[in-house]
Amino acid sequence: MSDGTTLPISRSEWVEFASNEWCEEANRYLQEQAALHPDALDGVEWSVTERWQNAPPHLGFDGNVAGFWFTISGSQIEVGPGPAAEAGTEIDGDYNSILPIGWTIYDGDAAIQARAQREYGHLSRDKPVKMKGQFPSHPPLLPFLGGLHDHMARRTINNPDVDHRIEHYGLRSHVEELDSQGRTILKSAFTDAMADELIEHHGVGRHWEEMVVHPWVLTLVDQALGEGAVLIELNRGTANSDALTAVWMLMDDENAGLEKGNIYISRGAPNVAVPAQGLQVSYGSAMSGLARMSIEISDEALALNPPVFQTLRAS
Repeated sequence: MSDGTTLPISRSEWVEFASNEWCEEANRYLQEQAALHPDALDGVEWSVTERWQNAPPHLGFDGNVAGFWFTISGSQIEVGPGPAAEAGTEIDGDYNSILPIGWTIYDGDAAIQARAQREYGHLSRDKPVKMKGQFPSHPPLLPFLGGLHDHMARRTINNPDVDHRIEHYGLRSHVEELDSQGRTILKSAFTDAMADELIEHHGVGRHWEEMVVHPWVLTLVDQALGEGAVLIELNRGTANSDALTAVWMLMDDENAGLEKGNIYISRGAPNVAVPAQGLQVSYGSAMSGLARMSIEISDEALALNPPVFQTLRAS
């Protein structure tokens, strides 16, 4: 079991999605794989570009449109930062909306990929990803591209501009409610399918790991608690300034007016109006000295989680 002190990927390798450093590492990986598996590229002529609107300004992209491009021609492959004007396959969407997809490690599991696309597609339903063109129908290329996704997902961090995330996730009113009332409700924050799956797969496991890095929740945690928040064991004596508790409602409670698919967030211990059922997770300031949550997770499972999860474990 991991003790939370050993990282699968060193922090020195962590990069921001679509940044120059991200593209450099993607290019290095692809060149390495092309040398090892030249048959994966045989006969492939393909170009692709991704464009992600509303990127954080500090990345320095023109018009804050982040992205990258890569081309395959014969056995040659090349990757570069910034979106191309045109390509055989063009993918467009919103930066913060696609970011959680970028950090989700699939490990060849189609169910994980489908669940990520379902849940993050649900969150970004007003900003759907659009694609023009097709991926090549060249079977040896598919694990090549899947390997690239996972290699970069293991290194991709959250957008460090918390205020930028607040604006583009539409969370400003929730920040104000937390400040003034000590609680807020994130409505329709996950699908009914995920609620049912969380009931079926109760306890710590892959579904739980995916939920604790919910991008809306992480944004409110980062805003309220600062950089480096961790998972904690909450008690009623915890100061409100030191912790946030999130409760994922896995079923409707008409008597209490609580809805399946909502996440109820409160400062400190959970609001007494929130029933015990559901998935409850508490986040604390790393500087507060609160007791860390004891999580039994294998090194193999930890390696399937991105930096945002490893940070919550104080790794």
